[in-house]
Amino acid sequence: MKKLIFLIVSIFIFNSLFAQNFIAKSSVSLGGGLFFSSTSSDDSDQKTNLIFLNPQFDYFFIKNFSVGLTFDYSRTSYGDFNQTIWGVGPAARYYISTSNILPFIGISYSFSTEKYSSPSDYRLNKSQIIFSGGIEAFISQNIAIEPLFQYRIINDKIHDEDNPETGPYFFNGSKELGSKEFMIGIGIKIFFCGSKVL
Repeated sequence: MKKLIFLIVSIFIFNSLFAQNFIAKSSVSLGGGLFFSSTSSDDSDQKTNLIFLNPQFDYFFIKNFSVGLTFDYSRTSYGDFNQTIWGVGPAARYYISTSNILPFIGISYSFSTEKYSSPSDYRLNKSQIIFSGGIEAFISQNIAIEPLFQYRIINDKIHDEDNPETGPYFFNGSKELGSKEFMIGIGIKIFFCGSKVL
């Protein structure tokens, strides 16, 4: 708890030093993350390995408004089981000018394909409409930490390449499933060219 409080206080201190009033036209931002995990359990000699890559690129066509692309790649392996996910989609974000912080709202669309192998090959097509909001807390002139939330409207469809008629189903007995998801997290953004207050 003390570490979390220290982190929050540090972010606000840095933001007070490097706070931005707006993001200028023709700026470019890059964000995202790279993650790897390896999990082992006491009842198995096999490990579950996961690699996840999530880059994002945005261009500011006008002050405070950006349009860009998000990409997703992940691969999970456990023995003979493999899961591979590829995803891409457009994104738009609008920043609201204030004196000390830079809040934003955004919307994006993501289409991804999840491919599974063992015991049979099949794929899951996922489409998502994502509403987001948060703030940019600048820790330097061009680097910001962004606490954010997302609300996702998700549609999944199963496609079985070996058994297109019978194959796997969702728990509702259908090959199509809609769901909604609320997420909260933290990201990082690097701004180029026009992020400095003019």
